[in-house]
Amino acid sequence: MAAIHPREPETYTALAPVLPVLAPLFNAWNDLPATLSHGDFHPLNIIWQGHAIGAVVDWEFAGIRPTFFDAANTLGCVGIEDPYALVKGLAPAMLTVLRDEECLDAASLTLLPQMILGLRFAWMSEWLRKQDREMIEMEVRYMRLLANSLDSLLPAWEKGLGISPTVDDSENKKAPPSIRKAGLLNCVILVFEIAGKRGDFLSNDTCGFSRNHPGYFIADMIFQLLDTRLKVCDLVLQLSHGSGRGSLRTSASS
Repeated sequence: MAAIHPREPETYTALAPVLPVLAPLFNAWNDLPATLSHGDFHPLNIIWQGHAIGAVVDWEFAGIRPTFFDAANTLGCVGIEDPYALVKGLAPAMLTVLRDEECLDAASLTLLPQMILGLRFAWMSEWLRKQDREMIEMEVRYMRLLANSLDSLLPAWEKGLGISPTVDDSENKKAPPSIRKAGLLNCVILVFEIAGKRGDFLSNDTCGFSRNHPGYFIADMIFQLLDTRLKVCDLVLQLSHGSGRGSLRTSASS
């Protein structure tokens, strides 16, 4: 962050509120169980043979790291493509296997949301190095969304794993008010942007977003009408996977 400040003041300002959220991870870092880790594990570094793993490539970042380092990086990469996959589908299935194989202890699971968020700084450094403005802006929104969602990710995973919810009154795990207030709109915009770039339900000529884009109008409308993040996410997911596609396509092409 110190290196970002003079070069990217706007990015620094946007990410500064994220750091306090990571305090529990920083405090526990030296006591976390460690093992040999790939260091950059995600689906694109796997050579697939059908649905089976043929090989894992790109080992230059391998080293001794917390045992859940690779799991966190994988989930973070999947989440930026599809935030819904962090609570449904891939993430719960992956965590179930890790739990059943005794590869994920309770303490690591508790800090997994913070680890996912913390590792996104490494990806941000890559986008900054390449000066990829599109990815920088998307990463900022994704990191703020993660920071705003830490208090809901863990309970969702614990419920899926059949674990009693963790009781933690630590204020450090709660996103700052500025993050939480912006999180509603960021959540909606991020999902619309990802869906738009995939061409799932927006016309082909609307891959770029502007304040005049229907996605922003709908996001703002939802932000005004709904007061909780979960309701916003549920509505967006219904629009992106259900009957809302036709109306959005019509709006985008008009």
